[in-house]
This record gives sequence, C-alpha cells and structure tokens, in this order.
Amino acid sequence: MESLVSTGQRGLTVAANASTLNGTISAVATTVVVISAGIFVEGNTVTIDQEDITLGPTADGGLTFTACTRQANSTTGAIHNSGANVRLAAGTQLLTHTFDGSEDLIGIHVGGQAIGMFGIEYDGVILRLPQTTAFKLDAFCPMRSVTPANTKVLRVLVWLWPTEAAKCVFWADVMGS
Repeated sequence: MESLVSTGQRGLTVAANASTLNGTISAVATTVVVISAGIFVEGNTVTIDQEDITLGPTADGGLTFTACTRQANSTTGAIHNSGANVRLAAGTQLLTHTFDGSEDLIGIHVGGQAIGMFGIEYDGVILRLPQTTAFKLDAFCPMRSVTPANTKVLRVLVWLWPTEAAKCVFWADVMGS
C-alpha cells in the first residue's frame, strides 16, 4: 500500500466555509439568514439539507442574503429548519487524483486540527460526508481494493464551521497500489 496523492504532512490551511441557518425558511422563501457573518458572499451556491441555493445580495456583512435562487443545480426546494447546516456547496478541495485505470484504491485517510466534515467526490458526485474528530487521523474509507476506470476523478473536500475555528489545517491521503 502506498500514497497515490497526499496533502503532505503539513496539510492545507482552510478558512471556515460553513455556518448554520438562523431561522426556518419555507420551501419558496428567497431570503436566507445565517449565524456567522463573512463566510459567504453574493453568488456563492450553498447546500442546506439536500437543496442547493445560490445566494443573492447582502447588505449586512454576509448574515442576510435576499433574492436568493432556490433549487440550484436541479435540486428540490424544501423547508429548512433553524439550525440546519449551511455549507459552501463545492466545499474546499484538499486534493484531487485522476486514475489511470491501473491503480487500485484501498482507502482514504483524513484529519485536521478541528472537527471538520469531509466529502469524497467521485466522478462529480459527492458520495460520503463523514465528520472527523480534531487531531485524530480518520480512515473513513478503508475498503477492499477497487480499480477505478481510466480518467475517473476523486476529490477530497472539507467544510469547517467558524464555531470550530476561523482557519484550520486539514490533511488527506489517498492510499492505493
């Protein structure tokens, strides 16, 4: 088993890119209010539960967004309860790897200095969203060896809430043979 791609021992510094919803919103409301200012800007697409929403303008430093576009990326509008996670839809990429058709994928290790939520995106689809514990290396994808097809792309993403840290170092390692 070897590392196919890694952030390296020092990892990558990631700024907070997630918050929580401040107040319930209906399935058709176009105003989104979050509890943390400065995380998102106009034009960002965020994910709340299973719906993507493109944020409209803000006049209060990024707490309240008006004229938002619901059901972005062909998602379905829904009611979202106060306290729901609001995360930058794309996350922050820790690493990416394009398979050549001959490599075996064995596992993915992730960790960080704070609690983070990690995403495994394979061929454009986010497959897993596990949360990790601070300062613990989590092998959340130990698996039997698989050989992804040629040109298939794997990305490891992360989301950080400002209640954990404004910035934090995270690391990832894709293991294979």
